[in-house]
Amino acid sequence: MQVRLCPFCAGEIPLTVSLCIHCGKELRSMKMAHPYEIVRDGLQYGIALGSEVRLHGLKLKKAQELEALLNNVLKDEKVG
Repeated sequence: MQVRLCPFCAGEIPLTVSLCIHCGKELRSMKMAHPYEIVRDGLQYGIALGSEVRLHGLKLKKAQELEALLNNVLKDEKVG
């Protein structure tokens, strides 16, 4: 089962859920605002777009940095 990190509490949750099992926050609205997300990739982490992992083999800190960068680039493109 693929998991991702909740953007609110950083708890591991199944990729398919729309409500965090740790903090109870709704994740559906995050899909539109932040299409890239961190997922578990073996012993490390990856960056997923939708349900497909696009970047593999990252440490958590690097995955968080890349996720923020990718989502900010998309946000800037929508604004500009």
